[in-house]
Amino acid sequence: MTTTTQQHLVKVRVWFTYTITWFVDVDECKENAGICGPNSTCTNLNGSYTCSCVEGFKMSTVTGYCEEHARCINTKGSYYCECEVGYQFLNGQSFTADDHKCQKLVTTLKKDCQRVSSLLDVLLDSPPERLASRGDAVLQATEDLVSTLAKPTSSQSSTSFITNTTEVKILSVGPNTSLTAVPKLVTADVSVDIDLLGIADNSNGSASVGIIVYNNMHEALNDAFFKTPDNKTADMISKVVSVILPNTLRKTLSTPMNISIPHLENADAEGEVLCVHWEANSWIQDGCHVSIPKSTHTVCSCQYPSTFALIMTMDPTQKSDPVMSILNTILVLIGLLFLTLAVMTFALCRWNPRVSNVARLNLCVCLLLAHTLFLLTQSFLRQIRAHQALCKTLAGVLHYLFLCSFVWMSIEAVMLFLSVRKLRQVKPSERAWLQWKVSLPIGYGIPLIIVGVSAGVNPEGHGSEKCWLVEDFKWSFLGPVCFLLVVNTILFLTIIITIQSTLKEARSDVSKVKYTRVLLFKLTVQFLILGCPWLLGMGASTSRVLEILFLLLTSQQGTAIFLIHCLLNTEVRCQYRKWWQRFGPSRKQPESATGTGLVAVSLSLTQQPSKDS
Repeated sequence: MTTTTQQHLVKVRVWFTYTITWFVDVDECKENAGICGPNSTCTNLNGSYTCSCVEGFKMSTVTGYCEEHARCINTKGSYYCECEVGYQFLNGQSFTADDHKCQKLVTTLKKDCQRVSSLLDVLLDSPPERLASRGDAVLQATEDLVSTLAKPTSSQSSTSFITNTTEVKILSVGPNTSLTAVPKLVTADVSVDIDLLGIADNSNGSASVGIIVYNNMHEALNDAFFKTPDNKTADMISKVVSVILPNTLRKTLSTPMNISIPHLENADAEGEVLCVHWEANSWIQDGCHVSIPKSTHTVCSCQYPSTFALIMTMDPTQKSDPVMSILNTILVLIGLLFLTLAVMTFALCRWNPRVSNVARLNLCVCLLLAHTLFLLTQSFLRQIRAHQALCKTLAGVLHYLFLCSFVWMSIEAVMLFLSVRKLRQVKPSERAWLQWKVSLPIGYGIPLIIVGVSAGVNPEGHGSEKCWLVEDFKWSFLGPVCFLLVVNTILFLTIIITIQSTLKEARSDVSKVKYTRVLLFKLTVQFLILGCPWLLGMGASTSRVLEILFLLLTSQQGTAIFLIHCLLNTEVRCQYRKWWQRFGPSRKQPESATGTGLVAVSLSLTQQPSKDS
């Protein structure tokens, strides 16, 4: 076969194959299952095929969805547009909205802030009674207006402005934010620490927070909307502040936010400041508590955003009088002076061998510490109450020291009782009192047990508004005091009967009996001054006369002890003369006269009898 013939046969074969292909369709979808790619459906056609996207997907070759100064961000099954840096969408949206035109950010924010500012002043510039009648609606409308200024951002942005009725600040963060710590939003009056990054993690990487400080809303939504506890009054002491989270679904915070709110005036040290938030036309405390109280501002720790304020509650019956406060300070200082002199006297004086000052010295030390601590606590009450743990501790220490005073007073009565019982047997030089090794554990151990058990039963019993015992817990102090007073009364009555019986029978040294009777009189006076005022204190809040009497008696306990146990004691007076002659100012006298005087004093000291203690 020639070459030409072969060439013709090839052409005929090709034509025949093409003709067969034209009339017989090939299913490309079956031959190549992935011909259209993922998320698509292949449809066979006669001699061809076509690809279509499954629901929620578009062809990757489609362009032009985002306008100028915007870039298209692909997502699985959708997309969104994002403005370039310095630009912002007209409608504030970024997800497949109808209008994705971007304009200069500064121009847009300026116009938006001006619009919102005007609307806020129109909404809030109303009489207080009108605002109060529609409080919920006004607050909600204000938050909605401010929320329109919170725009999505790729990094971070902030907006702030001041109107006639409000001060507003907004902070927004995006996926590319440079923030690494909890941000602090600060206005002229309020500061807020909030974990905005944590909120953004739960909101697709973006979040916004806004603060609204109302200038006059506290006059409308005042303390009348707060239900006060029984026998207490309430007073609004701050402006109203709203914290909002625009475009955020989860409103509960994983980490509580701290809001520092200034007081409109210095808070009364005797009042209790409460952090409250607005809900259902009333102020409530739920979900918000005082973190750091101070005289000029209060830091509130809150679990969720809301509208907040500070309300101070106070018991009118407990409100102190400035005159009484000054009088209390002066009287306590006088009592402390004489307590100090009494402690020095009991510690340094040389006493008759039959006199024991262990109980008396420890009594004065406990009173000195208790009155000093009480004075310092009340003088710095405002600063101490800022630290609740310190307030509770000081209340517990005061509780302990005052109980120690009563126990040592009872120990002294017991020692006198033991001496009286042995009037007929004990020699004049023999001691008839408790040894200090026994009395010290009793004097300081029993009060420690009482305070420890009381604190265990009611841990919140210490730390009232005055850093003392709370009202329902005062019996942990008054109960033991009443018991000790009853025991002392029984002991004194027994001592009196024993002394009278001894004198009638004349079976003991009369001078010793008289000495014991004088000591009994002194201890009885001490008992009345140290014990009875606390019983008066139970009704001191209801009577001005009882209040003054209670203050006078309790503050002068040290004065009374110094008077009856030091100045009225012959041995102590002699010791004072010795100290005065040794350490007092020198007097210019003739040498012979001075020598004669010293001899006379020495003789008088050696011949002076010991009739009291």
